[in-house]
Amino acid sequence: MKYFIYKFKREVNRIKQQVKALIEFFYEPFLRWHYDKHRTNKLTVLDGEISSNTNKIAIFLIFQPNGIAPSIIHTCKHFVSQGYLPLVVSNSALLSVDLDNLKRTSWKVLIRPNFGYDFGGYRDGIWLLNTLNISPEFLIIINDSIWFPIFEDDQTINKMENAPADFVGALQVDQSRSVKNRRFKPPFMGSFFWLFKEPALSNPAFHAFWNQYKITSNKYKAIRRGERLFSKIMNDNQIQSHAMFSRAMLDQLILGMTSSELLDVLKNLCSVDDGLIFKQQECINSFRDDSNWKAEAINLIFDLTDKQNILASAPIVAIQHFGVSYIKKSGDYSNLIAMAKIYEQIKTQEKNGIFDFIKIEMRSRLINQ
Repeated sequence: MKYFIYKFKREVNRIKQQVKALIEFFYEPFLRWHYDKHRTNKLTVLDGEISSNTNKIAIFLIFQPNGIAPSIIHTCKHFVSQGYLPLVVSNSALLSVDLDNLKRTSWKVLIRPNFGYDFGGYRDGIWLLNTLNISPEFLIIINDSIWFPIFEDDQTINKMENAPADFVGALQVDQSRSVKNRRFKPPFMGSFFWLFKEPALSNPAFHAFWNQYKITSNKYKAIRRGERLFSKIMNDNQIQSHAMFSRAMLDQLILGMTSSELLDVLKNLCSVDDGLIFKQQECINSFRDDSNWKAEAINLIFDLTDKQNILASAPIVAIQHFGVSYIKKSGDYSNLIAMAKIYEQIKTQEKNGIFDFIKIEMRSRLINQ
């Protein structure tokens, strides 16, 4: 019942956003013009205490109107430990105590109105770097929709730096495997965590995108103009991309597993589909170490991980088999189920390696949803 209520609310919100988009067509261009014309007056840029060379910079977009969570400071400290200067872009005003804490762990703090959401903040962060005439060799763009990193001695950034591409995404969002007779939508890199190398950063297409980006506070337009279009532009301009985790990688893993390994995967998958959940339990209960059960399990795993984001459908697999060192904070119903699955596994394990304050924040988020 909760899922159907969620779906109903989501559909109502989608319709509202579409209607809003029609109205915004008439006044949004003026909002963009006015914002850019007065941008220097709308932004507050403060120096932090972290200083070093500017070869590596992390634009960290946050929206913490109720106060800075410990995990935000933790992420900043991790960037510093990896040789990155954190440029924190806050889409909300900051309490003085929070600002002081951020400045101690940051290179610069940019405070702006929440116009344009994440991409509006990303855009202003890049604008600031251009204004300061800074051209880093490595640039991370990330937001606070994830807890990162969740493990000590995390090597995610190092792996992204050494990936065979100039545009590296933490996650590739793929179209459903079962899509038929519909216009193909190419995969795109989830915009919550990107890493760019100098060849991508110096490509005119990169700067053209941000200079021409039509800033919007409409969620659905932001996805089309932002995440999807950005990945397409990178691809169209021969900027090689690489995903640290994708459905294709998951499929390859599943096809190479033994029956016992598939059983473990099945036990840890999440779904919002009651019919698939029933089949999942049936398959688990009927486990047999033979080719017929194995084929059935593989097909069912593909069904369970098809329509939902793979981070939401296979969260434990992502962490255990692909070294995913972040957890999505989204209040999306499917993601809450995944978050609960992760929390159930780690709350009683003292040596799971996940930081205690992240567990506390996860528990609070689950309780308050």
